[in-house]
Amino acid sequence: MKSINRIEYFLLLIPAIAIIFLMPVMTNAEQRVVVKEYTYKASDIDSKISSRAIALEQVKRSILEEVGTFVHVKTEVINYQLESDQIKSLTAGIVGIKILDETWDGESYYIRAEATVDNDNIANDINALLQNQNQVAEIESINKKVGELLDEIEKLKADIQNMPDQSSQKQEYIARYDDSINQLRSMELVQDSYVDINSGNYETAMSSLSSAYVLSPIVVGPTVYIARSIVYARQNQYQQAFSNLDRSLRLNPNIAHRVALNRAFVYERSGNKEKALIEINKAILANPRFVPAYHQRSSAYKQQGYLEKSRENTMLAAKIQKQQRQQIANIEMKRQEIIKETKERGERIRQQQDVQREQERQQKARTQEKRQEKIMQREAKQQSEKSQQQQVRQKQLQRKQESRQQQTKQQQAIQHESRQNQKATQQVKQHRQQRTQESKQPQNKQETRQQHQGQGYRR
Repeated sequence: MKSINRIEYFLLLIPAIAIIFLMPVMTNAEQRVVVKEYTYKASDIDSKISSRAIALEQVKRSILEEVGTFVHVKTEVINYQLESDQIKSLTAGIVGIKILDETWDGESYYIRAEATVDNDNIANDINALLQNQNQVAEIESINKKVGELLDEIEKLKADIQNMPDQSSQKQEYIARYDDSINQLRSMELVQDSYVDINSGNYETAMSSLSSAYVLSPIVVGPTVYIARSIVYARQNQYQQAFSNLDRSLRLNPNIAHRVALNRAFVYERSGNKEKALIEINKAILANPRFVPAYHQRSSAYKQQGYLEKSRENTMLAAKIQKQQRQQIANIEMKRQEIIKETKERGERIRQQQDVQREQERQQKARTQEKRQEKIMQREAKQQSEKSQQQQVRQKQLQRKQESRQQQTKQQQAIQHESRQNQKATQQVKQHRQQRTQESKQPQNKQETRQQHQGQGYRR
């Protein structure tokens, strides 16, 4: 009996053990991992920093697009009719991007990243985000600004390439390009901060926001202060939240509707729903086409039991959203036309530049040929002059040699004549001496004879 009980015990234990070992596999099966890579080819004006900013944003967009498509299919959103592009936009605020690898070789920047989506919790995360329309407004504003910056960066890059080097206008455009890159990097950090905010990592979010403010305090500063106010509100530091919203409004009065909606969020967090509704109305008054404010007011009316007003605001939001979507489609169509026209204009400019460069090359070749011809003529003339000079020098040398030879002959003739004269003179002298001697001989003979005669007499 005991043995049977043991067998039954082990038979019951085996499925339990199997379940324990299979639990990690099931957990992994509930998650979807999206991995994307992107390589950015740097231009002449790009650095490692600018190349990384562009590559990072492009790989993020690629990941969030796939995640958004998946989430749109799998998610049922409560009380909201969202299009796929809106879902993709919202995923930027709740889906974290992890960089797996990145390299820079001086010419291109390669980056590989991934995002992990929890199939069971993604719907809850999106619905929780939609209950805070101030965050929805900020995330959509950031995504819109990032898209504008990417377009501006591409346009500036194309314009700079068509400008002559060392021109003052080109230097101005390069400065604008660097400023746009800093704004893009700043917006990327603010975008990351919302993922940390919704994950409860407030310290990391604040660090990202501080770095974002340093990169672009004027342009991105107001957006940074709004995000900081959300962090403070979630931490129940309402005075700090209002202070940051005041700073945001001072930096950019044109975002009064966004500031008012975030004030409503702070009041709602603090439990003052009446003032929250007042701020929502201020947001709509500042911008009557501000869709998130209508959604937030619909939610406020629903909580107070005003269901008809809630439905009216939801319908107004849907109507405005439809109009805005059509406007966006028209703007996108015009943007594509402008891009096409810009590319065609750039192609025409490049063709003109190619023709101009070819003409300049031919002109330079002709100038070089003329210069070479002049050099050859000058060298030929110099060679001719040198040859003539050599001939003149040779003639001069020849004349000098002939003159020296003639002088030598004359000297030799003079010396010969002098020797002849000396010889003749010597001969004359000898002849004279000889005659003198000859004239003296008879006298000597006579004297000798006389001497002999005198000796004979003496004897």
